[in-house]
Amino acid sequence: MIAVNLLPLKIRRQRERSRAAHERYRSKHKDRLKVSRRRWLDNNVEHRRTRERGYARDNRNKKLVKRYGITVDQFEEIVTVVQGRCQICQVARALHVDHDHNTGRVRGLLCGNCNRGIGLFQEDPQKLRAAIAYLEVP
Repeated sequence: MIAVNLLPLKIRRQRERSRAAHERYRSKHKDRLKVSRRRWLDNNVEHRRTRERGYARDNRNKKLVKRYGITVDQFEEIVTVVQGRCQICQVARALHVDHDHNTGRVRGLLCGNCNRGIGLFQEDPQKLRAAIAYLEVP
């Protein structure tokens, strides 16, 4: 891509004029453009849904890869293995990736409550055992 500052002055001015004309047109015909856009959206519902699903999946995939190093397909594969249930409480809820904060290794999928619970105990098994012992005292 060519940096704007490296373009000849004549081309930069031409682009500025073109952008200004475009902006004047859009502000002058705002209502007509709005109606036209609404009509297109209404006539292309399936196209919109397909694109929105694609965008959502792409964004989710980017987030999963960046945070945990797994793709949406790998996430869905784990969901299938755990049958859509939290690996601790076995309740079918929205699942979240549980990972070791020290190594970054994905441990599995948990519901939000269980995932937060482990986090609040700072992922320390001794603290969790102490909490269990406390709960089991009559």
